[in-house]
Amino acid sequence: MQLFVTTGMALLFWFFSVGYLQHDKQENVGFFGKKQLTVLTVYILLAIGMGWLYNLYSFSIMLTAQYTGMVYLMLLIAYIDKRDWRIPNDLLVVLGVFSVCCMMIMVCFKELKPQELLWNCIFGALIGGGTFLVGYLLSRGSLGLGDVKLMLVLGFILGNHRILVCMFLSLVLSAAAGIVGIIRRKKNMKDAVAFAPFVTAALFIILILGI
Repeated sequence: MQLFVTTGMALLFWFFSVGYLQHDKQENVGFFGKKQLTVLTVYILLAIGMGWLYNLYSFSIMLTAQYTGMVYLMLLIAYIDKRDWRIPNDLLVVLGVFSVCCMMIMVCFKELKPQELLWNCIFGALIGGGTFLVGYLLSRGSLGLGDVKLMLVLGFILGNHRILVCMFLSLVLSAAAGIVGIIRRKKNMKDAVAFAPFVTAALFIILILGI
Protein backbone atom coordinates (compact mmCIF):
# COMPACT_ATOMS: atom_id res chain seq x y z
CA MET A 1 0.00 0.00 0.00
CA GLN A 2 2.89 2.38 0.78
CA LEU A 3 4.28 1.83 -2.73
CA PHE A 4 0.91 2.75 -4.24
CA VAL A 5 0.83 5.95 -2.17
CA THR A 6 4.42 6.98 -2.97
CA THR A 7 3.92 6.33 -6.69
CA GLY A 8 0.73 8.38 -6.73
CA MET A 9 2.49 11.21 -4.89
CA ALA A 10 5.38 11.00 -7.38
CA LEU A 11 3.02 11.58 -10.31
CA LEU A 12 1.13 14.35 -8.50
CA PHE A 13 4.23 16.27 -7.49
CA TRP A 14 5.89 15.70 -10.87
CA PHE A 15 2.97 17.50 -12.52
CA PHE A 16 3.14 20.19 -9.84
CA SER A 17 6.93 20.64 -10.15
CA VAL A 18 7.00 20.80 -13.95
CA GLY A 19 4.02 23.15 -14.02
CA TYR A 20 5.54 25.37 -11.34
CA LEU A 21 8.90 25.60 -13.10
CA GLN A 22 7.25 26.44 -16.39
CA HIS A 23 5.25 29.19 -14.74
CA ASP A 24 8.30 30.37 -12.78
CA LYS A 25 10.44 30.64 -15.93
CA GLN A 26 7.54 31.80 -18.10
CA GLU A 27 8.33 29.07 -20.62
CA ASN A 28 5.82 26.75 -22.28
CA VAL A 29 7.93 23.66 -22.95
CA GLY A 30 5.25 21.06 -22.24
CA PHE A 31 5.23 18.16 -19.83
CA PHE A 32 6.80 15.48 -22.01
CA GLY A 33 10.15 16.83 -23.08
CA LYS A 34 13.32 14.83 -22.52
CA LYS A 35 14.25 16.67 -19.33
CA GLN A 36 10.73 16.39 -17.89
CA LEU A 37 10.56 12.64 -18.56
CA THR A 38 13.98 12.20 -16.96
CA VAL A 39 12.69 13.94 -13.85
CA LEU A 40 9.61 11.71 -13.89
CA THR A 41 11.84 8.62 -14.05
CA VAL A 42 13.84 9.86 -11.06
CA TYR A 43 10.62 10.59 -9.15
CA ILE A 44 9.28 7.09 -9.84
CA LEU A 45 12.55 5.47 -8.74
CA LEU A 46 12.47 7.54 -5.56
CA ALA A 47 8.86 6.50 -5.03
CA ILE A 48 9.80 2.83 -5.26
CA GLY A 49 12.63 3.30 -2.77
CA MET A 50 10.50 5.31 -0.35
CA GLY A 51 7.60 2.86 -0.66
CA TRP A 52 9.86 -0.03 0.29
CA LEU A 53 11.44 1.94 3.13
CA TYR A 54 8.18 3.22 4.60
CA ASN A 55 6.74 -0.30 4.46
CA LEU A 56 9.84 -1.52 6.31
CA TYR A 57 9.30 1.14 8.99
CA SER A 58 5.53 0.41 9.11
CA PHE A 59 4.57 4.01 8.39
CA SER A 60 0.88 4.77 8.18
CA ILE A 61 -0.67 5.82 4.86
CA MET A 62 -0.89 9.50 5.83
CA LEU A 63 2.62 9.62 7.27
CA THR A 64 3.84 8.02 4.04
CA ALA A 65 1.99 10.66 2.02
CA GLN A 66 3.31 13.49 4.18
CA TYR A 67 6.96 12.44 4.02
CA THR A 68 6.79 11.64 0.31
CA GLY A 69 5.25 15.00 -0.55
CA MET A 70 7.78 16.75 1.67
CA VAL A 71 10.66 15.07 -0.16
CA TYR A 72 9.41 16.10 -3.60
CA LEU A 73 8.71 19.67 -2.50
CA MET A 74 12.16 19.91 -0.94
CA LEU A 75 13.74 18.67 -4.17
CA LEU A 76 11.96 21.47 -6.04
CA ILE A 77 13.00 24.06 -3.46
CA ALA A 78 16.60 22.82 -3.54
CA TYR A 79 16.70 23.02 -7.34
CA ILE A 80 15.43 26.60 -7.41
CA ASP A 81 17.78 27.65 -4.60
CA LYS A 82 20.74 26.13 -6.44
CA ARG A 83 19.69 27.73 -9.74
CA ASP A 84 18.56 31.17 -8.62
CA TRP A 85 19.82 31.59 -5.03
CA ARG A 86 16.29 32.04 -3.70
CA ILE A 87 13.67 30.03 -1.84
CA PRO A 88 10.18 30.92 -3.09
CA ASN A 89 7.74 31.89 -0.34
CA ASP A 90 4.83 30.26 -2.15
CA LEU A 91 6.57 26.87 -2.11
CA LEU A 92 7.16 27.23 1.63
CA VAL A 93 3.44 27.94 2.04
CA VAL A 94 2.59 24.84 -0.02
CA LEU A 95 5.02 22.74 2.05
CA GLY A 96 3.57 24.01 5.31
CA VAL A 97 -0.10 23.75 4.36
CA PHE A 98 0.33 20.28 2.83
CA SER A 99 2.10 18.98 5.93
CA VAL A 100 -0.39 20.55 8.35
CA CYS A 101 -3.28 18.98 6.42
CA CYS A 102 -1.61 15.58 6.65
CA MET A 103 -1.00 16.01 10.38
CA MET A 104 -4.60 17.10 10.99
CA ILE A 105 -5.87 13.98 9.24
CA MET A 106 -3.56 11.86 11.41
CA VAL A 107 -4.94 13.60 14.50
CA CYS A 108 -8.49 12.84 13.34
CA PHE A 109 -7.56 9.17 12.98
CA LYS A 110 -5.84 9.28 16.40
CA GLU A 111 -2.40 8.54 14.97
CA LEU A 112 -1.11 11.69 16.68
CA LYS A 113 -2.02 13.33 19.98
CA PRO A 114 -3.05 16.96 19.30
CA GLN A 115 -1.51 18.59 22.38
CA GLU A 116 1.77 16.70 22.09
CA LEU A 117 1.91 17.44 18.35
CA LEU A 118 1.24 21.16 18.89
CA TRP A 119 4.03 21.66 21.40
CA ASN A 120 6.42 19.58 19.33
CA CYS A 121 5.67 21.69 16.24
CA ILE A 122 5.97 24.99 18.13
CA PHE A 123 9.29 24.10 19.74
CA GLY A 124 10.58 22.72 16.43
CA ALA A 125 9.70 25.98 14.65
CA LEU A 126 11.34 28.05 17.39
CA ILE A 127 14.49 25.95 17.30
CA GLY A 128 14.79 25.86 13.52
CA GLY A 129 13.72 29.41 12.76
CA GLY A 130 15.33 30.94 15.84
CA THR A 131 18.71 29.31 15.34
CA PHE A 132 18.91 30.32 11.70
CA LEU A 133 17.65 33.83 12.47
CA VAL A 134 20.61 34.26 14.80
CA GLY A 135 22.84 32.80 12.08
CA TYR A 136 21.38 35.22 9.55
CA LEU A 137 22.07 38.21 11.81
CA LEU A 138 25.64 37.10 12.49
CA SER A 139 26.60 35.74 9.07
CA ARG A 140 26.56 39.03 7.12
CA GLY A 141 24.99 37.49 4.04
CA SER A 142 26.16 33.86 4.19
CA LEU A 143 22.64 32.87 5.22
CA GLY A 144 19.56 34.40 3.65
CA LEU A 145 16.11 35.06 5.03
CA GLY A 146 14.87 32.26 2.77
CA ASP A 147 17.00 29.82 4.75
CA VAL A 148 15.52 31.16 7.99
CA LYS A 149 11.96 30.71 6.71
CA LEU A 150 12.77 27.24 5.36
CA MET A 151 14.08 26.05 8.72
CA LEU A 152 11.12 27.65 10.49
CA VAL A 153 8.69 25.65 8.33
CA LEU A 154 10.73 22.45 8.53
CA GLY A 155 11.05 22.85 12.29
CA PHE A 156 7.27 23.05 12.58
CA ILE A 157 6.89 19.93 10.42
CA LEU A 158 9.70 17.79 11.83
CA GLY A 159 9.43 18.78 15.49
CA ASN A 160 12.14 19.65 17.97
CA HIS A 161 14.10 16.37 17.82
CA ARG A 162 14.28 15.88 14.07
CA ILE A 163 14.98 19.55 13.29
CA LEU A 164 18.05 19.42 15.53
CA VAL A 165 19.32 16.38 13.63
CA CYS A 166 18.44 18.02 10.31
CA MET A 167 20.30 21.23 11.19
CA PHE A 168 23.37 19.33 12.36
CA LEU A 169 23.54 17.17 9.24
CA SER A 170 22.89 20.16 6.96
CA LEU A 171 25.73 22.13 8.50
CA VAL A 172 28.10 19.15 8.34
CA LEU A 173 27.28 18.52 4.67
CA SER A 174 27.59 22.19 3.72
CA ALA A 175 30.89 22.48 5.59
CA ALA A 176 32.21 19.37 3.86
CA ALA A 177 31.18 20.74 0.46
CA GLY A 178 32.84 24.05 1.29
CA ILE A 179 36.09 22.34 2.26
CA VAL A 180 36.07 20.32 -0.97
CA GLY A 181 35.43 23.52 -2.96
CA ILE A 182 38.33 25.28 -1.25
CA ILE A 183 40.66 22.33 -1.87
CA ARG A 184 39.65 22.34 -5.54
CA ARG A 185 40.12 26.15 -5.53
CA LYS A 186 36.59 26.77 -6.72
CA LYS A 187 35.54 28.59 -3.55
CA ASN A 188 37.02 30.63 -0.74
CA MET A 189 36.04 31.03 2.89
CA LYS A 190 33.81 34.05 2.15
CA ASP A 191 31.74 32.42 -0.60
CA ALA A 192 28.08 31.77 0.17
CA VAL A 193 26.42 28.50 -0.81
CA ALA A 194 22.85 27.53 -1.63
CA PHE A 195 21.76 25.86 1.60
CA ALA A 196 18.50 24.17 0.61
CA PRO A 197 20.25 21.30 -1.27
CA PHE A 198 22.11 20.37 1.91
CA VAL A 199 18.91 20.53 3.95
CA THR A 200 17.29 18.21 1.40
CA ALA A 201 20.22 15.79 1.61
CA ALA A 202 19.97 15.86 5.42
CA LEU A 203 16.25 15.15 5.17
CA PHE A 204 16.98 12.10 3.00
CA ILE A 205 19.44 10.80 5.59
CA ILE A 206 16.88 11.26 8.38
CA LEU A 207 14.21 9.38 6.44
CA ILE A 208 16.57 6.58 5.36
CA LEU A 209 17.75 6.02 8.93
CA GLY A 210 14.24 6.35 10.32
CA ILE A 211 15.34 8.94 12.86
